[in-house]
Amino acid sequence: MFRRILVPLDGSTCAESAIPVAARIAHASKGSIVLLKVVNLPIDYGMFLTQSSVLTEQDVEVENAKATEYLTSIAQSEQMEGIGTKIEVVSGPIAPTLLSYAEPSRADLIVMSSHGYTGFKRWVLGSVADKVIRHAQVPALVLREHEPLSAGSRHSLRILVALDGSTLSEAVLDPVSQLVAALSEPLQGALHLLRVVDVLPTSGAWRSQANIGSEMREHMQQDAKVYLASVVAQLQEDFALDYEYMPTITASVVTDADVAGAIIREAENTEAGNTYDLIAMSTHGRGGLERWTAGSVTERTLHGTKLPLLIVRPQKVAHKMHDKQEKKAMKEDAAPEKKAAVVDIEVDEIEVETWAGG
Repeated sequence: MFRRILVPLDGSTCAESAIPVAARIAHASKGSIVLLKVVNLPIDYGMFLTQSSVLTEQDVEVENAKATEYLTSIAQSEQMEGIGTKIEVVSGPIAPTLLSYAEPSRADLIVMSSHGYTGFKRWVLGSVADKVIRHAQVPALVLREHEPLSAGSRHSLRILVALDGSTLSEAVLDPVSQLVAALSEPLQGALHLLRVVDVLPTSGAWRSQANIGSEMREHMQQDAKVYLASVVAQLQEDFALDYEYMPTITASVVTDADVAGAIIREAENTEAGNTYDLIAMSTHGRGGLERWTAGSVTERTLHGTKLPLLIVRPQKVAHKMHDKQEKKAMKEDAAPEKKAAVVDIEVDEIEVETWAGG
């Protein structure tokens, strides 16, 4: 479970919207929270934001004192009651300083808003979120200003999990399982696994480059269905061993050359009644050039969706999988049988959809 949650704050109401979400996760996982304020000390000259080279030691002390007072007031607020809380004030460029602090602090989750101050500064904080998802060594939960993630105890969290069939993309599964357990309990919660088969379309602007026939397309879709069924089965086993309840787990395959667009459409498909609270995905997937493409899919999804995102950068995947297998082996004999809250998904039950553009 998430034991140490890092919440970067900048003094804005938008950034503070991360606090109730982080608090609920901390309560559910019996974890602690680190409130972090990076003192950047910029000088704003109209359209330009520059770093001062003439700040005195007294200026720095004043700003650090203000930041400490601000974080202390947050730590003593009612929403942080019962949670072990630490405050940290550090100086430097916002994104690099945040990232350099996160890993040695032993944080295992960053919860932050994608925007903070208004105007030009708002754009700057948006770029901070971009840098965090590219480089953070721990999972990052990026919240939205106008689509806050509900932290209410009566809300059953529904998460869309994007996978591409690779082990690297599956790095998101453990963090997303922890998250749905923390934010849905005592309700059931739901995970929907989505595999986008990214083949070139047989019609439209790219039809001249399409070399995949209908038989090959069907074969790829069937492989994707088999893959998702195996992941569902593994998730059910993991929940039975590690958690007090089983979320609803479903899966589907979508065929579309635009992977990020397909993920967003599926997550925000209000007409079909399939809206989700959150998208979860890894920053990297398949190897070689496709690995770079998967990274761009994550960034395009971040910029294109209005929903919050849980983003995981795969780190030492093989080592983590080995640890997980050892943990399961130790618990398997002693673990009581738990009733599943979802019927096992057979391969033929996984839906396949082709978007108009695919």
